[in-house]
Amino acid sequence: MSYQKQLLGLLGLALRAGKLEIGRDAVERSVHAQTASLVLLAYDAKNQSEKFAEKIKCASIPVRRCRISKTQLGSLFHKDHVAQIAVLDANFSRGMIDLIDRGSGDKSFQK
Repeated sequence: MSYQKQLLGLLGLALRAGKLEIGRDAVERSVHAQTASLVLLAYDAKNQSEKFAEKIKCASIPVRRCRISKTQLGSLFHKDHVAQIAVLDANFSRGMIDLIDRGSGDKSFQK
């Protein structure tokens, strides 16, 4: 199974479990409330998302850029575009971080 399908599958499960916040405002609220355990950014998210990611990193929340576009993420959530997602469950977060770090070769904001 491809990286994208696996990640989209995990996101779908987390969505059905009610463990995601979708969109910048919701992500920002979950970061400030310290309920987010991971923030995902679409690969084509704009520079504003990267600046936001740097602020999140200061809050000790892992941030990952995934190889999925805003449009692909949007279709999963029945929206036009989704650039940012907060994962609220540590187990889902671990699975997604593992998948991204192991197989994607994506740029990560964690050093």
